[in-house]
Amino acid sequence: MQYGWRTVDRVEPIGERGMVAAKHRLASEAGARMFALGGNAIDAAIATAFASGVVEPMMSGLGGGGVMIVHDPADGQSYCVEFGMRSPALATPDCYDLAEGRSTEVFKWRAVKDEANTVGYRAVAVPGAVAGYTTALARWGRLPLATVIGPAIELAATALPVEWYHAVLVGRERHRLRRFPASAAIFLDDDAPPRAVDLEGVGGRLQQTDLARTLERIAADGPDAFYRGPLAAAIDADMRANDGLLRADDLAAYRAVIRPALTFPYRDQTVATVPGPFGGVTMAEMLRLLDGFDLSAGGPDAATFHLIAEASLLAFADRFAHLADSEVVPVPFAGLLTDEYIAARRALIDPARAATSRAAGDPWRYEPGGRPGALPPPSAPGPARSNTTHLCAADRDGLAVSLTSTLMSSFGSAVTIPGTGILLNNGMSWFDPEPGRAASLGPSRRPLTNQTPAIVLDGGKPRLVVGASGGRRILDAVAQIIIGHLDFGRSPQGAIGGARMDCSEGRLLIDDRVGQEQIDALIARGHTVKPIHNDFFGGGFASPTAIGYDPDGRLRGGADPFYPAIAIGV
Repeated sequence: MQYGWRTVDRVEPIGERGMVAAKHRLASEAGARMFALGGNAIDAAIATAFASGVVEPMMSGLGGGGVMIVHDPADGQSYCVEFGMRSPALATPDCYDLAEGRSTEVFKWRAVKDEANTVGYRAVAVPGAVAGYTTALARWGRLPLATVIGPAIELAATALPVEWYHAVLVGRERHRLRRFPASAAIFLDDDAPPRAVDLEGVGGRLQQTDLARTLERIAADGPDAFYRGPLAAAIDADMRANDGLLRADDLAAYRAVIRPALTFPYRDQTVATVPGPFGGVTMAEMLRLLDGFDLSAGGPDAATFHLIAEASLLAFADRFAHLADSEVVPVPFAGLLTDEYIAARRALIDPARAATSRAAGDPWRYEPGGRPGALPPPSAPGPARSNTTHLCAADRDGLAVSLTSTLMSSFGSAVTIPGTGILLNNGMSWFDPEPGRAASLGPSRRPLTNQTPAIVLDGGKPRLVVGASGGRRILDAVAQIIIGHLDFGRSPQGAIGGARMDCSEGRLLIDDRVGQEQIDALIARGHTVKPIHNDFFGGGFASPTAIGYDPDGRLRGGADPFYPAIAIGV
């Protein structure tokens, strides 16, 4: 690894047949095994996703959900597989008792009594991971489910050495995990965090035998084993016994959805990302605003970061004012990305000076059908944090996958269903607990989330596969990796390792590796700047992975150098 002024770099792997880039070595190895068995990028991605839920149980798993972008070379189209969490049928607008003040957790909504929307049984939304993984595999995979899920079964049954990162995150969440005996039995060691294994092999082990048996059931019987069989009955029973909202009927009704990806132009390329209440529309607005400026003229300096910051702040203002679940609330998705609206918003960006205020625009003027008669007031989430995982997979035939999966918070709700090893999400914390707002609760609703998987296409063929974990900071990260690759000609690893910034909280956070001169130049332009020291734990930015295609068809992998992530080529 090389550490420079602006770049922390790994050796970039090269693949001839395929590439997997994920947040844990064992997960990437699981995906790479699929290529050796004759599988394609979907087989590799789904094997990696199942394995990630075992080796990174705090980030994703069977009890979570997410979204992926798939580019299919057979028809030249890009697709979104949506398997995000939904609120249960019992999730009425008044299902939580509100408390005084603001929550100290996650989104800083109005406080809820006992943090019931964040921790415990009432925080659990309907999980979609199993449906999403198996739906994509059935549509595009070559290998049977039992083969693809096999590495995850092996990993769950094995007593894996506890790594330092796992030990630290368990320590952070010990106060929540200890409240639930099934979770404490798996993740704690006599009520304490496990000790990371040292160079002599001394330390804790993570063995998830119940989860291995659950994965075996899914391998044998498919998604029905989770959504309609004994596992669904076990989830239902434990929820009823503990005043939870999730029911077997919610599980049986869940479906993953395949729909066309959102595509938009940037430079002379096409970017495919996720439509709807995720991060794709906001990231698209950022890049479309920046498409009117020559970012490469001065290199990645203060002038460039200024333009990126201004575009980001405008896009986030629109996000907070207008985006929600369009199945429930009218949303001007089309209007936000019209040429006319983008031009009007771009005209607000002064290349020399930060704006003194950045109000949301009025995309309804450009939306087909115009503004509806009545709209609920927008929800106003505060600074947010969440824990996700991201993986990319691609093969030499041009099949490419960018997949983000999450439990929402670290270890989700902290609830594990006894006898199953299924750790459940706390997806209900995405919703505004106050009734009558755009993001308020209701039955079977989709939350507004930050997941932003993307694939850049050159002449209809994949050029860059990219995504990140890291809550709201994902959006700026994905946009900047694309900028680094297209505007500055960086390789996937070079784009990931470069210094980045983030404006998702309304101020400019910037990697201190840019140097004080550049920071002072941003302050002189009128920005409120907070330098962040990015290191190997507790970094201030999202954590990306990426895969690039060379003109000769070879694949290059990139992974966050500040995280135990790795890319493997075959």
